Amino acid sequence: MALHFKICLYVSLMPSFNLCSVMRAQNFKREKQGVSFAKFIKASSVKLDTASLADLKVSKLGECTLKCLNHEECVSTNFGRTSIDGKYSCELLSMDKFRRSNELVASNDFDHYYIKVSKT
Repeated sequence: MALHFKICLYVSLMPSFNLCSVMRAQNFKREKQGVSFAKFIKASSVKLDTASLADLKVSKLGECTLKCLNHEECVSTNFGRTSIDGKYSCELLSMDKFRRSNELVASNDFDHYYIKVSKT
């Protein structure tokens, strides 16, 4: 029996990065079979200056956020604002701007993306 799950990714202010046709994801839900859905919110020109789970080079924002969704401990990313040879920096983080607000710093090189979680 094949496992089927749907990943619905919506990156705020960046509608071209939608991975499915869901208009909005209200919650974040990670299950054993994979991620059901998540909504990433962009914090422009800031970086969460904390230890990363992984430092990757990716082709686009959607690839970075998908890597985060598929990493069990990831809750946010720092995404490079400019590419080098078509690749962007992607830092997977186990903290977000709410847990480590004192480590959020201005940055010309990164935007911080965190998963929006709302109460159900």
